[in-house]
Amino acid sequence: MTLRSRHLLGIEGLDRSEILTILGQARTFREVLDRAIPIVPALRGRTVVNLFFEASTRTSTSFNLAASRLSCQCVNFSKATSSVSKGETLLDTARNIEAMGVDGIIIRHPAAGAPHFLARNVKAFVVNAGDGAHEHLKWERILSCKIYPGIRAKYIAYGLRFKICRMVYRMQI
Repeated sequence: MTLRSRHLLGIEGLDRSEILTILGQARTFREVLDRAIPIVPALRGRTVVNLFFEASTRTSTSFNLAASRLSCQCVNFSKATSSVSKGETLLDTARNIEAMGVDGIIIRHPAAGAPHFLARNVKAFVVNAGDGAHEHLKWERILSCKIYPGIRAKYIAYGLRFKICRMVYRMQI
């Protein structure tokens, strides 16, 4: 099963089979972490940029480590040292970085909808690493790593995932 979209903007638009595919793939990659050398060539030759417009330690580090473990080059964007301080827009920034040959953009932005906006306007794939209070994939990653192995697939596929995600999100775990 492949995903309908090349972007990963949240779980709300995914159907049952897509969610199960992502969780199954996450389980496979989780097993990689138990190896002596936790690296696979899944994304060898690809480059992603962490386009973070707000401070983040855990989220940016987790995306850096994931890229590294998938043999992907990862470039970190810093709002403080970018042309954003001179008035460059989100779209201009993303297009300038995309022109440098990146395959994907991992974005964290304080404005809800920013990842969706980029996905409509760039050729690279876009991953939402958090956009205001709208979606934050960190909580979905927590579920896939901690809760999924103990939950039968039918419960994940029929709505429990949204309730748990929102509960975890509000508790700020």
